Amino acid sequence: MKDRLDPRQTLALVAIMVSLVGGVVHGDDKDPLTDGGTNELITTCPGGTVCQGTGNGPGIYVSDPGSYCLWLQPSGSPRFCPESFENIPAKSGASASVTLKGRLWAAGKETEVTSSSVRVRLSDSTLTALREVKSPASSPPSRLGFVYQPQGVKGPVHAMGSLLSNLPLVFVLEHKSIRYSVELVFQEIAVPDLLRFASSSVPLLKLYRYQARYKSQQLSTSSIPSPVFGFYCSQPAKGVGSNNGIKLPLPLPLSVLAGHRVNGATGVISKSKDSVTLACVSGAIVTCMEKWNYLPWNDVFKAPGADPTLLLGACIQAKRAAYFAHPNVKPNDFNSYTEEGTQIQIHDAWLNTKKIPDGEIEAVWDEQGAVCFNKDNQRMPDRFNLEQWNGAALNNIPPCPPADQAPNRITTGKVSN
Repeated sequence: MKDRLDPRQTLALVAIMVSLVGGVVHGDDKDPLTDGGTNELITTCPGGTVCQGTGNGPGIYVSDPGSYCLWLQPSGSPRFCPESFENIPAKSGASASVTLKGRLWAAGKETEVTSSSVRVRLSDSTLTALREVKSPASSPPSRLGFVYQPQGVKGPVHAMGSLLSNLPLVFVLEHKSIRYSVELVFQEIAVPDLLRFASSSVPLLKLYRYQARYKSQQLSTSSIPSPVFGFYCSQPAKGVGSNNGIKLPLPLPLSVLAGHRVNGATGVISKSKDSVTLACVSGAIVTCMEKWNYLPWNDVFKAPGADPTLLLGACIQAKRAAYFAHPNVKPNDFNSYTEEGTQIQIHDAWLNTKKIPDGEIEAVWDEQGAVCFNKDNQRMPDRFNLEQWNGAALNNIPPCPPADQAPNRITTGKVSN
């Protein structure tokens, strides 16, 4: 099994924005070893994931060289990396509303931030409040739906599918007393079980897929700054059109996970009934659901004792080889010590039940990280010298026993050459 999604045929992902002229494109024109176009060099973390300062995260929401961040300035700093819609239920005197929660990166520092209440721009350019983000009752839980209340219409509207692309979401972010307006548009591009591929070895999609583009612009300024255009979930482009000589980024698809929130720094998952997590298909969240079948609604996990949230969380840590993320490991770090495409074995009590030979067990994982680690079976020892990266933690993490019987953990093993 590989720690990434299998390659799929092109899904018609390149929908080049028509309103690029006069703006700045979030693209691939900057030196990849500089932070947001500045002259400050950054280093590269394990797993090919860039270190803090650019906001790609340690392989959780997207894998390097992808990005899940929205540029707020043409320089690329600050940038906002959305992680979840947060539904705020109605209270006495206040209607239901929605915000976006995520991470703001500026000058190499990370801050958790929440947007203003999200509004919907209607076809007549009027704005109305977004009341809730939820899947329609008749659809699988991975389908994105927006609930809003237009003026003069009796009852709320629940939009989904092709309607989403006609409903830009508008919100405001603030950083150091500077306010930024952001417009985010989603487009449904793939439906589960309806796309079939030429190769029978490629599984059907299990999740709805979306593409999202954005426009951001600074507010409250004496001059009118150039807006920034880009894709939420993107990867560097290689000749995919250009605007004034700047290469356009190639959009990555994204999927959603309702009822959960995933910490973008640690990878730890938690149940949250009012949250709808967004994640790019190349990151650990979507890979674990679609490629490794750790879907919270998988019928297999209805068995007594199974906890699909804990299993998905263990998968997120295992997929990205976060050996030292667990709080019981001192000093812990949240780095990813693997690369996409690396072959590994995987075992759990419910879904992947084939035992891993005792001599090939690499690690046992829970939702916080590795609870034990056999360093002789590290999946990529030639690529990552763990003694150099975190020798103290390597010496403190216990070795794994021959078999782990905990019901909601995952065991990984090396693949012999």
